[in-house]
Amino acid sequence: MTLLVGVASAGASSKIEGVWAFENGEIAIAPLSSSTFVGTVVEETKFVECVHPVEQKIWTGITQQPDGSYWGFHQWYFEKTCVENPTLGPAAWRVTEQPDGSKSLLVCLSTPGTSQPTIAPDGTTANVTYKCINSALTASLPSKSG
Repeated sequence: MTLLVGVASAGASSKIEGVWAFENGEIAIAPLSSSTFVGTVVEETKFVECVHPVEQKIWTGITQQPDGSYWGFHQWYFEKTCVENPTLGPAAWRVTEQPDGSKSLLVCLSTPGTSQPTIAPDGTTANVTYKCINSALTASLPSKSG
């Protein structure tokens, strides 16, 4: 299957938009501008010891790459104190569609100050210094009503 999407406008519905299950919580990815997205915690999520609270912009600067993946940043904490680290960690995302039509989101995180992780169209990952997490789509973004 060849990706013919190119760089999509965030104004049109993009594959990455939606509410995704993530580490026992949920993150909504929504367009910010014509070419960037933001991931906001809608149900708190917790890694090893620190909680990412509801309304936190956990993923920022998400931009689609020519190969259909997305790159941006993840909000990290300093261990033990759970104080936000001002240096964000590079992150990569790729949406895959299963034969039954369901979508999943592979999220690969690297620690602050390290390499940009990548996710190839075949799902192969590289340069990941923390880990990759597979997330299920749980809901569409709520419609904006005016």
